[in-house]
Amino acid sequence: MKKICFIGGKGAGTGFVDRVCGPERLPLELSKRLPDCRIAFASFQQSHVLESLRKIKRADILHGHGSLNMGLLLFFLKKIFDKKTILTFTDFKKNVTHNYKILNSLDAIVVLSQFAKKKLEYRGVNPTRIKVIPYGVEDSFYRAKNNNRIRKLGKKLVLYYGDARYERGFHILLKSIKYIPEDITLLICVRKFLRGFNPSLLNLKKKNVHFLQVKDYPCPIQDIIKSSDIVVLPFVHNTLEPPLSLMEVSAVGIPMITTEIGGNKEVVADGTVLLQECTPEKLVKAITKHFSKKLKVTKSKIYSWDESLSKFEKLYSG
Repeated sequence: MKKICFIGGKGAGTGFVDRVCGPERLPLELSKRLPDCRIAFASFQQSHVLESLRKIKRADILHGHGSLNMGLLLFFLKKIFDKKTILTFTDFKKNVTHNYKILNSLDAIVVLSQFAKKKLEYRGVNPTRIKVIPYGVEDSFYRAKNNNRIRKLGKKLVLYYGDARYERGFHILLKSIKYIPEDITLLICVRKFLRGFNPSLLNLKKKNVHFLQVKDYPCPIQDIIKSSDIVVLPFVHNTLEPPLSLMEVSAVGIPMITTEIGGNKEVVADGTVLLQECTPEKLVKAITKHFSKKLKVTKSKIYSWDESLSKFEKLYSG
């Protein structure tokens, strides 16, 4: 029985993280599908340090996810405890160090796309250390249902969901509102407002624009996606590579407009519109073109947790 200790993250002190896809979901899926794995969480918050150190000492494998900061922490833990260390590298944000070569001291670095792998290689990470393992998407996304309240918002319903932040192209979305025809309805579902964005920036005077925050959702986000005609995610930069929301929409099987940056094209469903340059005008042009062509529903793309976990099982056992 392998003893795996997950380092850091929201789940470290409280147990499994309620995330529908991606690395934060991995511990829960492991516990459900690989019962031979014994899982613990370690956090370096002040109140958990001693307990976490005991868990790390008892573990066979230390597994963290995140950016180079997490890689640096695993680097030191490996030096101290001489454990097998694995990093799920998901985030190219700014870090306390720029030395990517420290990742070569770890046993494995997992990424979700070939693009991310090449990006790490370019920064000096040994290609033999990097494993490309796309994550699964929780089964409820494949069973998404239409919601009458959402569906009644408009006959031609366009959805944006996620955080309001520059990287996700939220500024492009806001500027596009004035170009959206009156017969097309825009639904904006925001988790958090970041980097200068706030609800007052939304042009809610237009009858064809609706806004919901998480507390106001009438159903799970997968059902909101299913109830829409098309989803727009105009990313301008990926810190998370690739964005998990692209996988979520593709799993539901709803048409999508996004941008051809990073590893986006590797994970989206066939038929997704990939804009090489995204401006408010080009975004609206792609939306109106979608409705004029009356495109059929995109076929769901399957992201299998069973397939992902079989690869992780080999990684843990190797």
